[in-house]
Amino acid sequence: MTIDPSGLKQSIEKYNLDCKAGADSAFGRPAESLIPIEKSPFYAIELTMTGLYTIGGLIHDDQGRTIDNEGNPILRLYSIGNVGQPTKLLPIGVPGVIALGKLAGKSAASLDNWS
Repeated sequence: MTIDPSGLKQSIEKYNLDCKAGADSAFGRPAESLIPIEKSPFYAIELTMTGLYTIGGLIHDDQGRTIDNEGNPILRLYSIGNVGQPTKLLPIGVPGVIALGKLAGKSAASLDNWS
C-alpha cells in the first residue's frame, strides 16, 4: 500500500480535532458519527472500485452467522462478503465486509464449547 505517512498523520489529527469540536469540516458527517482515532491497533487497506454480487445465496445476520431456512442461526457456520447477503445490514462494500468479518470473529470467539 502506498501512502504518505505525514499526510496520513495530518489527516488523522484534523479528523480528531473535528471529533473534539463535534463538526466534520471535510464531509459534513453528523457529530454523533464522529469517533476519534486514538486507540490502537490500527489497520489500513487500499480500496478500489469493484462490483458486489452474491455467489452463494446464503443469508447471514449482523454477527455473520449463516441463517437456515427457518430463520435461525446455524451453529458455528459464518458467512460474510460475497457469499451472502446480510438480513439487517445493507451491502456496503469492502469496509462493510471487514467490519462484519470482525463481528463474526468476535461472535465465534465467544462460543463456550469449541468441539
